[in-house]
Amino acid sequence: MRYSPQLDGIRAVAATLVLFGHMGVPGFSGGFLGVDVFFVLSGYLITQILVDEHAGSGRIAYRDFVVRRFYRLYPALLGLVGVYLLIAPVVFARWDMVKHLQDAALALVYMTDYAKPMGAPMAVLNQTWSLGVEEKFYLLWPLALPLILKLPRATAIKLLACAFVLATEWRAVAMMFVDNHWSIYNRFDTHCTGLILGSLMGLAQPRLPAYVGHIGVAGLAGCVYLSTWRDPSVILLGFTAAELFSAMVICAPPAVLGKGILPWLGKMSYGFYLWHYLIFRAAGENGIEFWPRFGLVAFGGLACAALSYYTIEAPLRAKNRSRHAMQKALPGA
Repeated sequence: MRYSPQLDGIRAVAATLVLFGHMGVPGFSGGFLGVDVFFVLSGYLITQILVDEHAGSGRIAYRDFVVRRFYRLYPALLGLVGVYLLIAPVVFARWDMVKHLQDAALALVYMTDYAKPMGAPMAVLNQTWSLGVEEKFYLLWPLALPLILKLPRATAIKLLACAFVLATEWRAVAMMFVDNHWSIYNRFDTHCTGLILGSLMGLAQPRLPAYVGHIGVAGLAGCVYLSTWRDPSVILLGFTAAELFSAMVICAPPAVLGKGILPWLGKMSYGFYLWHYLIFRAAGENGIEFWPRFGLVAFGGLACAALSYYTIEAPLRAKNRSRHAMQKALPGA
C-alpha cells in the first residue's frame, strides 16, 4: 500500500493525547483514548497490507507477516525492558526484584493485558498492556482474514460490522461481572473493538469526503475533553465514540496531519509510547514538579524514541527486508 504521511500524523496526535492524559494537562482528561486511536489505525493498516498481499499472491504468508511484526516491534520493547531491569532496583525500589522480573517476563510474552485479571497487576510497565492486545490481533487476524476473503465482499463487510457490534456488547456484558469496571480495560477480549473497526474500514475502504475527517477530529476532541478516568460510562460510550470518530479521521485524514513535523513524530510514536511512560513513572517516584516533569517526559521520551528508532528498530527492519527480498529472489521461492 502507498505511504500516507497523514496517517503518521494521526499517530503523532494519538501519542500526544496519551502524553497529555498521563501528565494531567487540563482539557485532556480523556487522553487515554489516544490508545483507541492507535488500535483503529493498526487494524486499518494491517488489514490493507494483508488484503493487498492476498490479492497479489492468492494467500497470506503467515510466517513472513509474524516475522515482519517481530522486527517492527520487539527490538524496541526488548530495549525498554532491559533498561527497566537495570534501573528498577534503584528507581523503583519499593517493589522487590522478583516483581520486576515477573513484570518484565509478562511484557516480553505480551501478556500484560491480562496481568490484572490474573491477580498480578503491573508495578511499572503498565503501558505494555496495549502491546499485548495488538500482538494477539497480529497472531489471530492473518489466520481468520483468508477465510473472510472467500466470502462475497458485501458479506465480509457485514460480518466484520457484526463482529464490532458483538465485541462492543461483550464489553458491556463483562462490566456486569466485575466490581471495578476498569479491571476490564486492559483485556484483549474487551478492548479489541478498535482493531475490529479498523479492520472493517481497511476491508471496506469507504470513500469519504474531506469534511468527514474534520468532523471526526472535532468529535474525538470532544471525547477527550468530556471523558474522565473516574467515569465508568466511558467504557460503555466513550470508547465506542472515540473509535468511530477515529475511523472517520483515518478514512478521510485532514491534509494538515501530513505536514510539518507531524509525520516524523508519528514514526517515533511507538518508541515514544514505550519510553515516555517509564520516564513518567521514574519522575513521579522522585517527586519532580509538574513543568520540569512535563519537559522531562516529553523531550526525554522523544529522545529515547529517536535513539531506539535509528539505532535499533530501523536497521533491524532494513536487514529483515533485505533478507526477505533475497529469499524471494531464490529459485523456487
